[in-house]
Amino acid sequence: MSLMISCSDPTEACFTYTPTIITRNTTVTFDASCSENVSFYSWNFGDGTVDTTTTSLTVTHRFFSTGQFNVTLQAKRKDGVTLGKDKPETTQTITVQ
Repeated sequence: MSLMISCSDPTEACFTYTPTIITRNTTVTFDASCSENVSFYSWNFGDGTVDTTTTSLTVTHRFFSTGQFNVTLQAKRKDGVTLGKDKPETTQTITVQ
């Protein structure tokens, strides 16, 4: 009898954003294409807006006030598997001038 073991690559959340200098009411594009093994992306922009969940690698958002905002990306696998090596969440502090 042989036993087959399935190996899954870990999930890792990662994102970049443009422009890098942000002023109020500017549309910011967040790009999660550097994430690995992800099917669903859940975004929290830290400004009180409702979280955005999408299957798209990119999402846009506008900040309507100045300050610092902790933008968090939660990355989820389609199969729902969680591995010990996973890094499914990442946060960056965004400064809006």
